[in-house]
Amino acid sequence: MDRNQTEEQNQTVSGELTRSLDTLKLVIYNTLFYIGSELMRLGKGLSKQAKRLGGKAARFAKRSVKSFGRFLVEQKNEILDHSWIRPFRSLVKNWKRDLLNLVKAIAAFDMEAVKDTIFDLFHTFRFVGNIVNYLLPIAGCFVFVATFQHYDSQTYALGVEYNGETIGYIRNETEFVAAEQNVQNRIISGDYEFPDDYIPQYTLQVVNEEEFSTVDELTDRIIEVSGNEIQEASGLYVDGQFIGATTDGEGLVEELKAMLDTTRETAGEDAKVSFVQDVKVDKALYPTSSIVDLSSISAELTKEVAAARTYIIKPGDTPYDVANTYDVPLDTLMRNNAEVVKRFLPGDSLLIQSAVPLLEQKVIKTVTEENTLKFKTEQILNSNYERGTTKIKQNGQTGIEEVVYEVTYVDGYETERTVIERTTIKEPVNAILEVGTLMPATYLNNVSGGNVGGFIWPVDGGYISCPIWGYAGHTGTDIAAKTGTAVRAAAAGTVTYSGWQRGYGYVVIINHGNNIRTLYAHNSALHVVAGQYVQQGQLISSVGSTGNSTGPHCHFEVIINNSYKDARQYIGYSYPGR
Repeated sequence: MDRNQTEEQNQTVSGELTRSLDTLKLVIYNTLFYIGSELMRLGKGLSKQAKRLGGKAARFAKRSVKSFGRFLVEQKNEILDHSWIRPFRSLVKNWKRDLLNLVKAIAAFDMEAVKDTIFDLFHTFRFVGNIVNYLLPIAGCFVFVATFQHYDSQTYALGVEYNGETIGYIRNETEFVAAEQNVQNRIISGDYEFPDDYIPQYTLQVVNEEEFSTVDELTDRIIEVSGNEIQEASGLYVDGQFIGATTDGEGLVEELKAMLDTTRETAGEDAKVSFVQDVKVDKALYPTSSIVDLSSISAELTKEVAAARTYIIKPGDTPYDVANTYDVPLDTLMRNNAEVVKRFLPGDSLLIQSAVPLLEQKVIKTVTEENTLKFKTEQILNSNYERGTTKIKQNGQTGIEEVVYEVTYVDGYETERTVIERTTIKEPVNAILEVGTLMPATYLNNVSGGNVGGFIWPVDGGYISCPIWGYAGHTGTDIAAKTGTAVRAAAAGTVTYSGWQRGYGYVVIINHGNNIRTLYAHNSALHVVAGQYVQQGQLISSVGSTGNSTGPHCHFEVIINNSYKDARQYIGYSYPGR
């Protein structure tokens, strides 16, 4: 049999298997479909029956409750009279009769009658016995409740036995764990030895509330029974960390106070001075190995530890200003923040200091400053003037504002500034400009030289790396250039937006009037603000690669009547040089 015949047979077998599988799938599907349909019908039927039965049961229960209530109302008087009132009346009547007969029998010295009368009196007490039979279970319940309340009101404690001695009473084991941790915190050398029997034994005991031990008391007792040499001293803790203990507790407190007083003299009497960390001096028992001279603790407090102190860049800041304000060498600031300084954008963090004292001081001062209030520029469009022509109608004047701040300094570095009050001393006077809007369409479409249609090449150098519609959705012209290269206004106009936009990164949009706008995207820095009027060629931003960008460039758009235009028709095809 040759190869072709074998392949034909294989294909035939394969086809039959495929048809068989398809048939089997169809049978399974139809079977499951039928079963599912029947289950749905059965479920609907059962649901209806359940609803009917539930309604009947509810109606029956309602009728039964009403009938039983009526029965109780009708029978209550009869039950009360039969069970309690009638027997009690009979008891009183019999007691009166028997007591009268007893008096008569005694008066007549008839001992048989006296004996019979006394027997009748005891006989009448059977009703009292019945009452007692009812009351005893109730009394038992009261006794049980009283007993439970008695033991529930007891205060239970865990008696702690450590190294063979009872050292105190605690509410739960976590208090002993905390005390053990405190012991560890009071050890600063390896000379402390834990006892052989250091695992605590607990017993449940009833105690008074005042017998409970605090964690500090338990800590003292653990150290006391440990077998180590101990001594009462004053321990210093900074943010919960044990620094050391000294027998000169008063000297330690005075030194801490002197540190704050020295800072207060420099900051002024009105300043609030405190430690940044939580500082605690605790007089307690300490192993002698943890007790040091006061000078040793002082040296620890002034020792620097690794930490990072940062400064958030504000609008208008420069590296030189920051370095000068915080007394940091400029080259050190540049070296420690190489990547941030390249952009130097507001909101970025600068590393100012990499090491701080173990115990930092915080100063809060009230500072009053006079700030300049910038004036706004109002624009009056005038179609009688050619585009790019401006005339000053009114000069602007800056105002003065008095601002009261609450400023927080940590070790001399400003870390926070909160405005408490603002008072305007002098209102600013807005400038008024008349802006020409005359720009004929024929003038816009005139292509010649480096200044095309009233627009200029917007970047100081660079080349077109991708034209408009260079790929789907690309609505501008990309001008590649190095990061930080100046980006300038292609024509005079008003900045309508200066900030971050999704995809575009840092972007500037300028309105030139006559429904003409230009857009400059992916900037590394912005040098204008919304509402500002800019002249043609004025610096507005710096080339960058923010947003969705594959490299540093200026994404430049020309938008006329809400339509994207080929920027090359307005700025030319290459940098003309300036």
